[in-house]
Amino acid sequence: MKKEISLDELIGKFIEFSELTGKYLLSGEFRKNNVVAKKLAKVAAAISNNKENAEYAFPIIMKSDLYMARTTGAVYALRTKLPSLESEAVQVLEAEKDRHDILGFGTRMALENYKKGRLM
Repeated sequence: MKKEISLDELIGKFIEFSELTGKYLLSGEFRKNNVVAKKLAKVAAAISNNKENAEYAFPIIMKSDLYMARTTGAVYALRTKLPSLESEAVQVLEAEKDRHDILGFGTRMALENYKKGRLM
């Protein structure tokens, strides 16, 4: 029997896993990153699968103090294709794109792909 997880717990897990992903990318620990990225994708899917959950959770995530949580939340918010999240998500990516490392590069690429209609 699966344990029900509250939306606030999912938000916490999303922030935790996205920050770990950034940490592992910066340190070159790609195997650890792959494991955490799979967990993050499951949490993101659980949030994104329900419109009300997405509209509640992603604005909270995009206001996080953590760079990777904000930008990853913005990308997943854009992937939901909900007009209510689009403007804030683009603003977050625009504000964070100037970082000069692999994380900034990922943010710039996500923004570029969104503008070209290729963000999936």
